[in-house]
Amino acid sequence: MKKLLSGMLTLALVAPYCLPAQAAPADSQQSFQPNVTYEVSVTDDERAIIHDEVDKISGDVGDMKVGDGTYDPYSLIGGLATGSDYDSISYGSKAAGSVPSEYPFAVPDTEANNNEHSRKVEKLAWVKELAEELGFPVVVQRQEDKYVYIEIGDPDAPEMVMAKSHLDSPTASNNEAQLERWVNAEGETGDPTSYHTPYVKDGWLYGAGVQDDSGPTLATLFAAKALMEAGLPMDRRIRIVMGCYEDSNPGVPTKEDTLKYMDIPYYTSNPSFYDNWCYKSLNREEMPIAAYTSDSRFPVVVGNSKAITPTISMDLSADDGKTFSLISAGANVTLREGDETLKDIVYGSTSQVASRAVFTLKADSVEENNQAFVNAVTEAATKLGWLPAAEGTTPKVSVEVKDGTIVLETNTDVAMEMPTPQYGKNAVVWGMYLISQGLGDSSELQLKKAADGISDLFFQNCVEGEAYIGSYMGIPQDLLRNPDSGVANLTFALMGGIKGTEELVSFFSDNSLSIPLYIRSMHTNEENYTTAMDATVQAFHDKGFTWQVSRMEEGQYTAYSNPTLYASHDNPLIALQYASYKATMESDPVAFADVSDLLDITYPVGTTGGTLASNYLNKMTAFGAVIPGNERWWHSANERIGVDAIIEMTKLMADGMLEMARYSGPAGAQLMWADIDGLNADRADLDLLDVTIGTYQDASEAVANSEDMLAATKFDIPMWAERGNSSKTDAQFKSGEVYLSTDDEDFQANTFVLPMRLEFKVEKPESMSQTDWNALAASGFAGFTFHIQKDGQDIPLTVPEGQDASKYFAARVSSSDPDIIYASVNLAITDAAYDGVSTVLADSKTDLYDLNDEWLESNEDPFPERGAVEERGFFLFGDGEKNARFTSPEAIYVTTEKLELVEDTILYTVNSDNQLEYNVVYDAPLASNVAVMDQTEKGIDSLAELKEVMGEADLPKTELTTDPGQRTIGDAVTADLVMNEDGAVVAITVSDVSERPIVGISWKKDTIGSDYQGFAEAYERNGAIAVYLPQVTSAEEARQVLSQIDGIFFTGGEDWNPSLYGETQSPHGSSGWNDARDTSDINLMQQAVEMDVPLLAVCRGEQGFNISRGGGLIQDVPYYLGQQVLNGEIDPERVTGILSGPSETDMAKLMETWDYYSLEEVPDIFKEAVKDTGYTMYDDEGNRLGNPYNKEDGTYADFDEGCEEGHLRVQVDGLIHSGGTKYHELAAGTDNEGVAISKDSKWLYDIVGTDSIDMIATAHHQSANPEKLGDGLTVVARSSDGIIEALEYQDATFALALQWHPERDALGGTAGEELGVDVDLCNAFLRALVTYAGGKEDEPSEGGGSSSGGSSTTITTTTDSNGTVIKVVTDKTTGTITTTMEYKNGVTVKAVENSVGVVTVNVTVPSSVDSATVTIPVKNPTTSTVAKLSKSGQVIRTGVAGKDGITLTLTESTSLTILDNAKTFSDVASGQWYAEAVNFVTSHEIFAGVGNGTFAPNSTMTRAMLWTVLYGLEGQQSAAAGQTWYSNAQDWAMKNGVSDGTNPNGSITREQIAVTLYGYAKAQGIAGTVTGDLSKFQDASSVSSWATEAMAWAVQNGLISGKDNGSLAPQDTATRAELAQIMMQFVTASVK
Repeated sequence: MKKLLSGMLTLALVAPYCLPAQAAPADSQQSFQPNVTYEVSVTDDERAIIHDEVDKISGDVGDMKVGDGTYDPYSLIGGLATGSDYDSISYGSKAAGSVPSEYPFAVPDTEANNNEHSRKVEKLAWVKELAEELGFPVVVQRQEDKYVYIEIGDPDAPEMVMAKSHLDSPTASNNEAQLERWVNAEGETGDPTSYHTPYVKDGWLYGAGVQDDSGPTLATLFAAKALMEAGLPMDRRIRIVMGCYEDSNPGVPTKEDTLKYMDIPYYTSNPSFYDNWCYKSLNREEMPIAAYTSDSRFPVVVGNSKAITPTISMDLSADDGKTFSLISAGANVTLREGDETLKDIVYGSTSQVASRAVFTLKADSVEENNQAFVNAVTEAATKLGWLPAAEGTTPKVSVEVKDGTIVLETNTDVAMEMPTPQYGKNAVVWGMYLISQGLGDSSELQLKKAADGISDLFFQNCVEGEAYIGSYMGIPQDLLRNPDSGVANLTFALMGGIKGTEELVSFFSDNSLSIPLYIRSMHTNEENYTTAMDATVQAFHDKGFTWQVSRMEEGQYTAYSNPTLYASHDNPLIALQYASYKATMESDPVAFADVSDLLDITYPVGTTGGTLASNYLNKMTAFGAVIPGNERWWHSANERIGVDAIIEMTKLMADGMLEMARYSGPAGAQLMWADIDGLNADRADLDLLDVTIGTYQDASEAVANSEDMLAATKFDIPMWAERGNSSKTDAQFKSGEVYLSTDDEDFQANTFVLPMRLEFKVEKPESMSQTDWNALAASGFAGFTFHIQKDGQDIPLTVPEGQDASKYFAARVSSSDPDIIYASVNLAITDAAYDGVSTVLADSKTDLYDLNDEWLESNEDPFPERGAVEERGFFLFGDGEKNARFTSPEAIYVTTEKLELVEDTILYTVNSDNQLEYNVVYDAPLASNVAVMDQTEKGIDSLAELKEVMGEADLPKTELTTDPGQRTIGDAVTADLVMNEDGAVVAITVSDVSERPIVGISWKKDTIGSDYQGFAEAYERNGAIAVYLPQVTSAEEARQVLSQIDGIFFTGGEDWNPSLYGETQSPHGSSGWNDARDTSDINLMQQAVEMDVPLLAVCRGEQGFNISRGGGLIQDVPYYLGQQVLNGEIDPERVTGILSGPSETDMAKLMETWDYYSLEEVPDIFKEAVKDTGYTMYDDEGNRLGNPYNKEDGTYADFDEGCEEGHLRVQVDGLIHSGGTKYHELAAGTDNEGVAISKDSKWLYDIVGTDSIDMIATAHHQSANPEKLGDGLTVVARSSDGIIEALEYQDATFALALQWHPERDALGGTAGEELGVDVDLCNAFLRALVTYAGGKEDEPSEGGGSSSGGSSTTITTTTDSNGTVIKVVTDKTTGTITTTMEYKNGVTVKAVENSVGVVTVNVTVPSSVDSATVTIPVKNPTTSTVAKLSKSGQVIRTGVAGKDGITLTLTESTSLTILDNAKTFSDVASGQWYAEAVNFVTSHEIFAGVGNGTFAPNSTMTRAMLWTVLYGLEGQQSAAAGQTWYSNAQDWAMKNGVSDGTNPNGSITREQIAVTLYGYAKAQGIAGTVTGDLSKFQDASSVSSWATEAMAWAVQNGLISGKDNGSLAPQDTATRAELAQIMMQFVTASVK
């Protein structure tokens, strides 16, 4: 006997550790793909952004206790803990004493329910406070003791998705027995408040409801917060509903009581859950198109499974008394070192699978045989990684010989609930496998047979997982999972009923091994169920086990029962949530390392929990909160959840929410009720229609004429037989029993209509330019044409003439993605025969809230703002057949035409020719049904309302007054215009409406001339009301006048009396001054400055402004310039004209005060110039001598004779200040750059947008004297001849004086246009005065516009030194900043930064441009700021961040996302010299870490690694399947002369790096001339000859520098850190 046992145990040591599969191998299931799949839209980059936001709000501070002040209660961890701090136990209807029957149906406060109403009110008030503190834009609570919801997303989005969960816990959490078990933060029991005094300890958050379901419910709130902060695009709104009555029902009011209050058509039964009744019936809230509850498990729960609970047994009496026979066997929950409360999980509401098992076997009398058994078990456990145990942990396997027995104990370390055994480990299975290994192959024990049988059924290939769905039971493979959803049809939990005891639960007695087997069934039909169960029973029989179900004969099993489904297996919502879960796990396997190893067996499940979903038929599932592999604590003492698991589930839910919030097809729809004669719209209710994810499908292929088509859809929507207040079976779905019968009497008696706002998601086509797209986006609905295609016929949907198109159509641009427009049309589809398309106007509503009329007779409406009725227009047509479903034609689609956008226009009037006059000098006809949209919240959404706001344009009369009187002109309006190919305005988007400021105009004469009428009109076209000011005679009168206006304009006119600045009249001055006007203007100017009234002064006005500040004038500019020539201050070569002197009459008057100057020498240029001028000489008496040039003989008179004491008036640099065309012109061949603008100006440079202008309207011969500058004035512009062209008084709000006349060309004119005068710039000066007069804080801008935007939007435009026009639009309401940059070469950049700093960019590169280098504005860019291609997610590796943004070079138009792509590595400390470089190369994905969160900075680089890095800069992938990882890079390097391709795995030296990079730079054409000097390095001579030039280039460009000892060390092997530094320098230098 001893010899036999010895041989047996020897065999055991060499036997295979896992049995060979006798059925389908486990990995056959890993490739299973459900029939219904979903392609996720959320990218890994977007997930990273979301997860980063979750991490930011996590608030993990380690150990803490609620109330200790160490944590943030508005963070994720702090919020969940604080939520659990509120005692929200639900006691049920019996404890409540009565069910409320009248509004507001308040839950009673009783002693039995521990004042449940008051407790719930307190918790919900805190939840509402939390939501508001987190900044959600929509926070709603209808009744104080009922749910709170928040919402994010565009409020105009037609569809809503929802997460709806509960905040309460049941009495099972705090019954007397549980209270004795609760442990407080100090580790003490006996504290009755412990269950609602949560704390964090050792990475676990403890407290009632932290896992079911208050914690996950609040986690959904924080998931929404992360999404809100991430600012990523979403098509639907997201609503988070947080109720507080799921774990026990306070009593749902009766159907009759419900309908006494709320009118709900086709209301057949109450929702079973009180929270659902509150939401759906009490308040008749909006129904989601798709939803989930967090009250169960990931990845998605589709319904409730049915239970079968046999016991599998094997008689072991034949082993009695034998060595190694079984003495006892028991199981419970795993032990975990230092985790004293883990045992309490067994007191929850669900039973546990055995995660601890203890087997006691009879030992042999021969010790070596016992030791052989122990060794075999130990070796097998070691091979599987179960041994050895890590220090400080409970061993997963222990085996010892003790008191004549062998005791084998297995602990899986993770407790696992019975409903999902495939995600856990089974200690009984482990133990039976180890016994099988210990006994070897030769044992004749029945125990060996049993152990082999269990191992074969549940542990083939040493893998569990798939075994627990029956993979080795002989069940046909196609019956293991539902083919549509992947749900396991059966799950097997061996010893899965552990509950309510901490003692080992025996499964061996009376020499019989009897193991309870808990089977859950999701089979959808009896035939498949029977086949699978027969196979299962047979599998156990084949292994020698008996099968016994209580009260049934051996081998029989429970009869088939249909599982109920929250959603049908083929519902794409299930596929979406499953795909989202997988994508999140796969996107970051390191972050989800503790659970991602289960991903291959993770599929949707049918189980228990998530039952809130049962009242939302085919629209709701359970999604979360327990992640496969984690422990589920459910209604037990010491309920807890891992802190890491909280963060993980929040990320999973946020990802899933965003995926649900995106259209899976081209369209979505908002269903509504409408009062249309003869039609019943009561079934136009999401609760009565089978609408969910995927309802609106792509129909583009069905469209016959697809030219200019942007999107097309089709749909088929069945009507439910009744409201979705209960879950259904698969058979009911498949048979159609769930749908309305066509035999229904009500159906027969009515024609049902489905009014809807069908919305298309239009994404920018790649073929459309950014300019055209911007025009389309600004057009509103006017840029779109909607069609239906019926039986191949195209039918455009057009609005009847004279009707308001905005009642039928709408459009909105995505707030987070400027390349998405949502265009919608109102349809009314009848379930009837098709009889063409007609239009109808009808009262309608989107909020179906409708109180019972009888109730309203004696009660006030608690929510009068709800259920609002609005007249809308609908395109009405039948769907072709009365069949209890609404079916679209073969396609409904939308097209567009080419449009032009004119932004930031100033609207003036709609004239009698139905033309819109705008931007002062432009007009365009209005298209029929022009779309008017309002961004100002003033309700201007029709042309009639716009006309009313603008009023009728009427110019001021000629009266001199400060009172506009009975003027009919209205408010000033700024808008964007969209024009079609015919030049007609199709859309007007109002961006600003403001009261017109009053601008006073100083006048010239007693009558108002045509020029002054033009000034007034120009100001009014720029948004002001103009008045002509009376003259004043004193400062007091001036103050009175100024107090009645908002701004003042000083015009040109007569010369100023020189006595005002202490001079007498000069020879070329004028005596035609106007003393009354001089007095008036000086007083007005001085008091305007004193009173800080914005002012603009031109020409005479500028001169007077200098005088008003104590300055003086140059009385005659040509004379002044002539003196400078004569005095040598101006080079005579710059003289381009000699001007005539004054007439003899004028001369005679001025003789007494004449200042004489002698002309000693006349340059030759003067002699040539006088040929074509009217230059005249005078004698000493002032007598005219005539022109010195003799045309007949070409000789000159003696200048000395005629001009010894004469004068010279000249023109310098070709600039005309007066006379001639009266425009500054540039003389041919001169270097004159026009009027120079100072960048230090306060206003002028911003208005002009550049440092010089070429053409100005000018007509003056006097100017401000630079030697007599007024007090406080700053010269901000000069012409090249030195004349002052502009002054500013910079202490004022706005005080700008110009020597030229912008107002002269403000209304346009032939002369100005011919000369190239910028009319828009002229108006910019007038607009500046209007802007400041109107009290706007924002400064004006270049190009005919100014900063504008009123209360919600500001716009600034500038031009940089390179000529790039930069326009910045800031939306103060949304916090969105849109920057548009127009480069001279036609490249445009449009960057949209949302309120949380996410930047999306569209760059348009014309086909004529080979490549374009652009700088995208980014706030506070860092080394790790990168640009990613929106579609592929690929980083543009050569993008470099600088102080102004990120600079990159592009060769084609593209869309980008700007983000911080920083990576962290445990071996790269922030203070290391290479830290920044590592951050740069990894964030730019030039090369990556080496795994496990490390970078290995000191590891060496190989040549192949460098080729791959450079190849990556080209945007290429390394190699295809089957090649070496560097194959493509090697080929590329050889082909392009970057490297010879040899020795790929060899380490690379510093000089080899230089040679390779130099080769790459030359291939790219960016190497330049090599001027680097190596002589300063002590080891320069050691550089290899073949590397000298490359090393000099590398040193020159800062790529390689010396080491600390001053050496180059060219042959040193380069480390990863060194190459990171070199690559950062290389990329940065390349961009520069």
